[in-house]
Amino acid sequence: MKKTTFLSSVLVYAGLGVCMWTSCGQSGSTASNEAAAPSESASAQPAAQPAESPFPAVDLGLTVRWATCNVGATKPEEFGGYFAWGETKAYGEEDQTNLRNYASTDSTSYVKQNFDWPNYKYCDGKSSSLTKYCTEAGSGQVDGKYTLDLADDAAHAAMGGKWRMPTNDELADLREKCTWTWTTLNGVTGYNVSSANGNSIFLPAAGCRSNQSHGLTADKGPKHVGGGDYWSSSICNNNRPESAYRLSFGEKVVTYTLDPRCEGASIRAVCE
Repeated sequence: MKKTTFLSSVLVYAGLGVCMWTSCGQSGSTASNEAAAPSESASAQPAAQPAESPFPAVDLGLTVRWATCNVGATKPEEFGGYFAWGETKAYGEEDQTNLRNYASTDSTSYVKQNFDWPNYKYCDGKSSSLTKYCTEAGSGQVDGKYTLDLADDAAHAAMGGKWRMPTNDELADLREKCTWTWTTLNGVTGYNVSSANGNSIFLPAAGCRSNQSHGLTADKGPKHVGGGDYWSSSICNNNRPESAYRLSFGEKVVTYTLDPRCEGASIRAVCE
């Protein structure tokens, strides 16, 4: 295992911790805690898990609790889906609500095949023609929205209940208040992210999809082979509404990046 040193903080310990699972259901009901190893499948549910929320949540002692797997995955080491920012359908899935783009792939079925501006839901084919989540007149139709509506949140669409995508501040908490250890889980490289209370989650290095660059599954992260990219629900808060914040990492760095919203990246859900 290798520990990653941040420029802004010093990591004091690392290791695979034990997760305490709780519920993130719609009704706010509680469930008994149960310990589980981080390599255990998310399908192994705590006995008291309510029917409306079949997804366990890990308490890392932060402002929100974290899912054990990426959106679209069933095990911590699985990559899950790749999503453009604000789209709720992953690569290879059909989105019948998108009547604007996808014309360059399949205009009759609207299956996500490419991650570029002509195939992005919330623009008219280019980054300067945004149709939602726009704060600059030169970038499209201004609506002043900086954070995703729940209807456009891929984590909420897939998992329901109180699950949603993390904000940029919540990703910052994860980076700055936990210990990050580069490791391998069931043959998949990534980070074990552990907290002072002994609980942990695993973030696989799933890379991202981008037709802007090489179009490979793991061509960046950040901007090099073998890393991971995880969307926040927040767009750039200055003059770049075509970009959204991501947590990006490689073996020796964990940082934040502003990347084009049309790119495909992983999502790790949170709940209150």
